[in-house]
Amino acid sequence: MSDAPQVLFKSDAVLVRLMTLQANEIGQKHYHSHLFETIICVKGEITLFVAGAERPTVLFPGQQASVASPHHHWVQNNGATPAQYVLAQNGGNYDFVPVT
Repeated sequence: MSDAPQVLFKSDAVLVRLMTLQANEIGQKHYHSHLFETIICVKGEITLFVAGAERPTVLFPGQQASVASPHHHWVQNNGATPAQYVLAQNGGNYDFVPVT
């Protein structure tokens, strides 16, 4: 994510941020130990990959998808312009565990 995420809401149990993926950018493959994530596409096209899923989920503005812990996942922008999404995380302490 080349632009710094904008925090929209934060509490002890919830973190909501506006994220930007640049053209053709791929987010890092990762998982969370306890978090439940919801991704809501705001602009462009976001592709969500979840390990073990039959196929990726393609999101357009207004569409959403969720990922439960501890599934490995990542997002990608296949478009030629920046894409944005709201990332809502809840259910436990925040952690980001990279997968190599």
